[in-house]
Amino acid sequence: MGLWYDAQRDGTIEDYIEYCRNERLPKCFRGPEQFQRLVDLGYITPDITSIRIMYNFGRGDEFYSVVRGFKLEGADVLVHSGKQGIHDPRELLSGDVPHFEIDNLNPHPEPRESIK
Repeated sequence: MGLWYDAQRDGTIEDYIEYCRNERLPKCFRGPEQFQRLVDLGYITPDITSIRIMYNFGRGDEFYSVVRGFKLEGADVLVHSGKQGIHDPRELLSGDVPHFEIDNLNPHPEPRESIK
């Protein structure tokens, strides 16, 4: 396992999540495509799931809550606040974002109708 999920190395997203749960490791992903895949597989639940964008060097991390429409809302916390407002994950998770850690995934996901 590497720092974030890689299908060639880690197998399916389901296998990776199960491995992380069993080993008590953070579940880390990279880019808006992986975020969307988690949405499509039913792992992300608005108003429950949250993410932490992990910059690690020279910049503080940022926390976001997933809200209606699977948008990201900046969390106002003492340390590592996200950008204020509601953001499109395609914009927020692209560019210089190394990876993100995701918490409170649905333990019993059901794929969304669009991919069944």
